[in-house]
Formats: sequence, C-alpha cells, structure tokens
Amino acid sequence: MKKKILIGSMLVLTLLLLMPSIPAIQHKTIEEGIKQDLQELEWIRHPLLYTLVMLLCYFRMIRATIILNIASDYIWWYHDIHFPLLFIRGVWLAVTSGIWYTFWQIVSDILGWGWDTNPFMINN
Repeated sequence: MKKKILIGSMLVLTLLLLMPSIPAIQHKTIEEGIKQDLQELEWIRHPLLYTLVMLLCYFRMIRATIILNIASDYIWWYHDIHFPLLFIRGVWLAVTSGIWYTFWQIVSDILGWGWDTNPFMINN
C-alpha cells in the first residue's frame, strides 16, 4: 500500500512539473507562426495607403464601365453613342484612373514601397 502511494505521488509530482512546460512550448510555436505571417506581409509598405489607392482606382474604373455601358452600345469595333457627354465622362474617368494608378506606381518605385501589382488584372 505504501509502495502504491509512493509511486502515485511520484507520478503526480512528475506531471505537475511537466505541465507548465507544455503550454510554454505551444505559446512559443504560436508566436513563431504569427511572426512568419507578419514577415509574409512585409513585401508591401504602407498597406493602408495602398488599399485606399487601389480602392479608389477600382471604384473609378467600375464607374467608368457603368457610365460607358449606359452612354453607348459597343459592338466589336463600333460605338453607337447615345449620350455624348456621358460617354466623355466615362472615358475621362477611365483615363484619369489609369493616370492615378501610374502616378502611385511611380511613387512606389521611387520610394521602394513594393507596390508591384496591376489593378486591372485579378491574377498576377
């Protein structure tokens, strides 16, 4: 009986000594995983500014597409323009969107921000 109590006590003591190290190992593993995830996002600087610039660019292109669809009927090579002023507005939005993106791409290249994507391509 005393032998069983002694073995049980040693087993409980061993488990109590090992328990704090198991969560520490898991915590370290989780921290390393988070660091790796953050390192994968380091390819781009100023992600908030990048997101804002790209959203504005996409928004302008979507507006241009909708306006051009309303203003004209496009059949392969021929535009049947119903609303000339609206058509000009759509073209203006598309052109200025391209200029907007090109400007920010040049700024990114000069300052080394790593904004190396094309806003009009879904897969890079």
